[in-house]
Amino acid sequence: MDKVLPVEEPFWFSVAMPADPRQAPMLRDLSVRIARQVGCADENADAFGLTLAEAVAKAIERAHTGPAGARLEARFRVSRSAFEVTLLLTGTSEGGLATLATLD
Repeated sequence: MDKVLPVEEPFWFSVAMPADPRQAPMLRDLSVRIARQVGCADENADAFGLTLAEAVAKAIERAHTGPAGARLEARFRVSRSAFEVTLLLTGTSEGGLATLATLD
């Protein structure tokens, strides 16, 4: 396993993409890697990644019931005590915003 890195300063970034089911594994893997890097136990990081993948799948399922061109944005926020991912679905008649539980 890679070395655990302490989070000196909180940071955030976002990833935007077409609402395509092929993106769920990439977002899951990214969230698991970040969780492990900030010190989460492997089983907690894996569970968080699974939760994210399920939320992405639901968001994409909703996107495919609406007009073409829906987009999914995943916003990642990391601090000393928490890791949070927010999903934003745009370009649909329903829209949607879901913040996943943070890992403390």
